[in-house]
Amino acid sequence: MANLLIVGASARAAASSARRAGFAPWCADLFADSDLRAMVPDAMRCPANEYPHGLANLLASAPMAPWIYTGGLENHPQLIAKMARLRPLWGNGPAALRLCRDPFAIQRILRDAGLPSLQVHSDGSKLSPGCRWLRKPRKGSAGQGISFADRGTGGRSRTHYYQQYVEGAPMSAVFVRARETVRLLGVTEQLIGIDWLNAPAFRYCGNIGPADLAEGMGSELLQIGRVLGNGCGLQGLFGVDFIAKDGRPWVVEVNPRYPASVEVLEMATGMAALSFHRQAFDRAVCAIPSADSRGEFVGKAILYAPRRLVMPPAGVLAGLSSAEMDSRRAQTGAKWAISDVPETGEAVESGWPILTVLVRDKSRFGCLSLLHRTARSIVQTMDRTMLERS
Repeated sequence: MANLLIVGASARAAASSARRAGFAPWCADLFADSDLRAMVPDAMRCPANEYPHGLANLLASAPMAPWIYTGGLENHPQLIAKMARLRPLWGNGPAALRLCRDPFAIQRILRDAGLPSLQVHSDGSKLSPGCRWLRKPRKGSAGQGISFADRGTGGRSRTHYYQQYVEGAPMSAVFVRARETVRLLGVTEQLIGIDWLNAPAFRYCGNIGPADLAEGMGSELLQIGRVLGNGCGLQGLFGVDFIAKDGRPWVVEVNPRYPASVEVLEMATGMAALSFHRQAFDRAVCAIPSADSRGEFVGKAILYAPRRLVMPPAGVLAGLSSAEMDSRRAQTGAKWAISDVPETGEAVESGWPILTVLVRDKSRFGCLSLLHRTARSIVQTMDRTMLERS
């Protein structure tokens, strides 16, 4: 079994994907959560005060094998270049990163291809009337630091830009570009700023999928993936976040690495996305057939802490239940599990992610309802455990 090294803010989802694709993962991230250590016993934790540059030191001690990165590192092209000298990079290097993370380059590529493109500006004092605007960090991740902007306020900024706001359904598309061919692997609905997950406005907090697309949107999305993949020189897996409005996809940003929504599509279809990714970097690998939907919906939700909490013993959360959840399971065969679970006794500060909830159900609504009920039960259980200990 070939090794695959995985580094980033969180490696657990990608490690699960690596195992589905037949790899033996080695991981280094910010958390080294209990379930990651159960899967990858030698997983390493990068201290928060050394992130992200401390990942280079950890990678230098890893087995000699290819590596990939997860969310957040796309904002550090120089670090990616440094780490690519330590181990073979199966991912996008500095040149592709600088292009695809430039909102003005993305707008130009889409506009020149006649595809939907949002207006972007660097100067907040020159925003055109007739629409709302978002102020976004140039090196953003997971929706952090985004806010609405008032037209005519603020000036030119090196750290932020302004993007036209479009009201619609937030979605995520997963593509792979390998051997000069771009494929659309699937689409999911995004969960953004959900109050019952205690997520701030604009914060990414999960996906539900596979998503149904309006007629014609799939072909336009594939065209978008092709022009962005080819125009930015992307290789392997990449994600495109977009707003679905009036049957058309309006691109919000490009994620040039393993996207967080991949595991939702893998669980729903049985595909192994990193097998497609490998084709971009290993010429010896043969073509792999796509998988089809299993007729189920899968939901993934990141639960944030509404206040400071302390992790109870793992069995307390694994065994939580309610009459509602048991009834749903009996009626539809719905299932749920928790991932990215911190060690027992670890403090989770207000606003930090507690863990990830993964569910299956026969419908999108069933997934959403089960995520909601499970999230509520987890916080209630953690509160009760803390009271019992005090």
